[in-house]
Amino acid sequence: MRPETAPPEPAGGIRFTDRVIVLGRSGSGKSELVNHLAVMPRCQILKWDSKDEFTIAGVEPVYRPEDIRWDERVIHLVDDSCELEDVDRLFRLCWDRKVGRTGHAYGLVVVVHELGDLCLDAPQKTPRAVINYLKKGRAHGLGLIGASQRPRNIPVSARTEVQHVFTFSSGLDPDDLPIAAKMHRMTVPEFEQALEQARGLGEHAYIWGDLRAGRNTIRPQLPDHLRAQSLAQGIDARNYSQTHDIRPSPRTTRPSREAAQS
Repeated sequence: MRPETAPPEPAGGIRFTDRVIVLGRSGSGKSELVNHLAVMPRCQILKWDSKDEFTIAGVEPVYRPEDIRWDERVIHLVDDSCELEDVDRLFRLCWDRKVGRTGHAYGLVVVVHELGDLCLDAPQKTPRAVINYLKKGRAHGLGLIGASQRPRNIPVSARTEVQHVFTFSSGLDPDDLPIAAKMHRMTVPEFEQALEQARGLGEHAYIWGDLRAGRNTIRPQLPDHLRAQSLAQGIDARNYSQTHDIRPSPRTTRPSREAAQS
């Protein structure tokens, strides 16, 4: 699919049941785009914060899948240990939320800012529950919005099941270019040319591959009014100082591993 160019505008044609993947190097703008895309679905959102780097206004984080309150519209799960048994447990619980036979009448979109954390950067170790969610969940109202710096390290099912892929002009590691090009359904030379075109629009421009529509589009950085429509904000250490009271709040203290398993 040879790319076209288009002005910045809200992404259209994305369904909440789709698998959406954003690719780019650190600092490319992929987290901003993920957080913007995550406000679009009109269903339940579960943000799996595997780096403990975001805050969501009005939403108090939880630190174990078992502590999730499934009656909340937005869920913020913080788990920077990324142990595969915990990932498997989380996606088993997400699978139980599927629409249809379980009686749930609303959809669920899981938001992951580093898809490699689903398998510890080893696709062959992807937990069975994650594979099941990625391959079968679309029919049950279960979507995914994810990002990665290294598409070669994410679950294979995430790559093969994707409907929308965004790649930032900052590019990727050379070893990942063939994988990303295949995801965009372009040859490597076509993909490299598209990245060069995107770089001409700025460091935060990107290629959007709408695989359902069969087209790639090059777009400049999201304008400020769209970037402001964001699910979460990154934690900025500059907002904190040594003079702050650092005693932990009893409501948000992360449980120890021993306590989490008890």
